[in-house]
Amino acid sequence: MSTRPDLLEAIRLATLAPSGHNTQPWTFMMVEDGVAIFPDLTRRLPVVDPQDRELYVSLGCALENLFLGARHAGLKPTVEYFPAAHPSALMIHLGAGPAAGDDARLIGAIPERQSTRGPYERRPLPADHLAALERAAREDGVAVHVTTAQTQIDVLAGLVEQAALTQYRSPGFRAELSSWIRFNHQEAADHADGLTYAAMGRASAPHWLGATVLKALTSARSEAKRAARLARNAPAVMVFAPREDDKQHWVAVGRSFERVALTATALGIRHAHANMVCEVAETRHRLGSYLGFGLAEPLVVIRLGYAKLRPRAPRRPLDEVVVRRPVAAPAPNGR
Repeated sequence: MSTRPDLLEAIRLATLAPSGHNTQPWTFMMVEDGVAIFPDLTRRLPVVDPQDRELYVSLGCALENLFLGARHAGLKPTVEYFPAAHPSALMIHLGAGPAAGDDARLIGAIPERQSTRGPYERRPLPADHLAALERAAREDGVAVHVTTAQTQIDVLAGLVEQAALTQYRSPGFRAELSSWIRFNHQEAADHADGLTYAAMGRASAPHWLGATVLKALTSARSEAKRAARLARNAPAVMVFAPREDDKQHWVAVGRSFERVALTATALGIRHAHANMVCEVAETRHRLGSYLGFGLAEPLVVIRLGYAKLRPRAPRRPLDEVVVRRPVAAPAPNGR
């Protein structure tokens, strides 16, 4: 079993990938000729992501970062999707290959990338930057739509508002969200995961106070209008959809999105998810129909623009995510 520093560095870069609620739902296991990425189903989000689609998108983001890190170190990675021996895993086989100089810009963007959840400036993105983002998104099995048209963005914002209203009216959604919010610096340090209040643009608070406000005092309508406003004011929006509804295509969406996120970061462009529209069946269907995706349903929606950076989300240390055996799945009644 290899413990080479270059391979550990590639895994470290993989752990900096985005994930829903910053759950970091992955573990990495070194194997004879490479690395296996396993889903950590103890970190799934059964309310907002009951089919684990977004979880596998997160694995795709981690896979893309690991590929970039491996190629940059002079390795030639190939991936085997969900082999019979490990049907939930991504098996990355590593051979010798030339260092990929073209990846240097994206490698540098990995630690700089963040989901910037605040409002964006209205100034438009340059046409050449939009073209670069579209090129970065190209991935077999993934349909992508990017728009700067205010009419389309307004339609999306209306669907975001409807989806967010549905979610915030659900006690189960609020409870799941609250369980992943780190309301103060100590909680963030203790857990090394989740959504920090600072990254959400809110002041640190004792856990009891933050949880009480979220549960009892946060208005579903005000949160829905806020989400719609953030989407409506973005100068560009990008939508990703798998052409088939299975794990391999969900992973492909993650790889496509992560390349876009890293390319945007290298260009000084921020991004953030507006995924609530994909997490509610009615709005997901309506958005896919509006964009002409056919049978492909949207899985990831991001807004793009310019904004100040916010505090970075924490990450678990390598010794917690590099394992000798996969994490056991929860019992069926835990799903």
